[in-house]
Amino acid sequence: MCSVCSAKFTYGNPPSLDRQDNELPRTKDNCLPVCVSYNIAHANRDPKIASLHIKMRQYAIKHNLPMTLSEERIYKLLRECFTGGLAAVFHRENSASRTHINELTYYRQSIKVISQDNDNVTTHVFALDGNSLYPSSYSSVKNENIPYTNHRMYMAGRSKFYSEKPYVIKNCIDQRKEIFVAKIKGYFPKSEYNNLLALPPIFRNIEIENREDVIAIAVFEKNAAYEPFVRTMMNLRIQSILAGSSKEKFYKLVINASCSYDTLNTEKFGKIKMLDKADTFIAQHHPNHIGTRRISANTFAVQIKPKTATCFTSIYSGVFNLDNAKYWYLNYIYNFMYKCLDRKRFHFVLADTDSIYIAIAGNSAKDCHQQFESIVTDKQFYDQHVYQYLTDPNKDIYDYKKILDFGIENEGYEFTSLGPKCYSMIVHKWSNERQQYEFKPKITSKAIEALESLHIDWHAIWKAIYEAGIKFACESKQCK
Repeated sequence: MCSVCSAKFTYGNPPSLDRQDNELPRTKDNCLPVCVSYNIAHANRDPKIASLHIKMRQYAIKHNLPMTLSEERIYKLLRECFTGGLAAVFHRENSASRTHINELTYYRQSIKVISQDNDNVTTHVFALDGNSLYPSSYSSVKNENIPYTNHRMYMAGRSKFYSEKPYVIKNCIDQRKEIFVAKIKGYFPKSEYNNLLALPPIFRNIEIENREDVIAIAVFEKNAAYEPFVRTMMNLRIQSILAGSSKEKFYKLVINASCSYDTLNTEKFGKIKMLDKADTFIAQHHPNHIGTRRISANTFAVQIKPKTATCFTSIYSGVFNLDNAKYWYLNYIYNFMYKCLDRKRFHFVLADTDSIYIAIAGNSAKDCHQQFESIVTDKQFYDQHVYQYLTDPNKDIYDYKKILDFGIENEGYEFTSLGPKCYSMIVHKWSNERQQYEFKPKITSKAIEALESLHIDWHAIWKAIYEAGIKFACESKQCK
């Protein structure tokens, strides 16, 4: 047993000897058994600083907080998990009364995927945005709509072990007690293909049959330690909004910058230097050289891979935060939309990291604010769960800014997207001055601002948006 912290010695916590008087040799009377971590923390430091380090480590172990990785194989496995965001465009043009709902269908006999329009015609475009999606993802707040892991999305604590043994991996997956990252070779049954085609970038919520050996697994402790922090900061942010204080932006920055903002560190990004012809020739022979681009006759942009990378967020905290965000995103689609809405009357238009645009074939007699009301197939399920995912318009700002919530970002009749992050939409917003709805274009190009003062039909509006979008994309090098 450790003479300092009274911890038991195990294979994971081996003993070490600590000299009481560093001037004397290691004799039986001058040494006491201690944990290896104590010797590392103590070294030649001040006893009070060493004591603080030891207590911080004990606190991290008690609450399963992230700690430094000691296994290189776990690091390499986690680095493979970073796949970026979900930005993708599925349908470029979506116009009310003109665009039909599109379906992708896989046919086993011909082994083909057929894209075809059905008879339902778009009535409006509906955009949802995750309310503080990343803070919600790492908060581990309990939500009944999370069907697994005790209705929480846990964050990873310190690593427990890494294994490549099939029976160990199978036990971890079957028991579902631990949180882990596993690398497998899976097989998607053809019966599930049609459930995957509507949202191609994401394959989730289906049973995957392992036809080949599981390659590796990394198991972690789980924690919900961030919940008090997120709840406190969200409440302070709401209070600032109610008071009209600029601190609202500060609290928003704090909760969004507290986890994962720097996880995608500079490891995979190079440094660019502007060099002349002679220095470029030398730089191209450097082993860390990535690429060169000519700027002028004697000026070149040379990209060099850096030797070091900086990251203040533990890598597995970043992996689980990003994965939890994608999971909650999909949980809304698979466990709410697909269960109570008519899938033949909507299609996905654009998907982004924390938002999604949906074209809906609703009731043509209603305006664009009807949301999903006209395509509900299970009214009881819809009424029971709709305001557990979306904001209730009859409640206050505390419901509007609640954790694990989707807010209405935009509603309109026209949506055109040339590519990810490059889209335009005619937004139908209420004007307090005129006490009526106004059509306002949502696009960053100055060319589209002229549409606000024009009185033209919908076809002319869409044409102008399309031309402005092409011009904007070309100017911003989206088309190059």
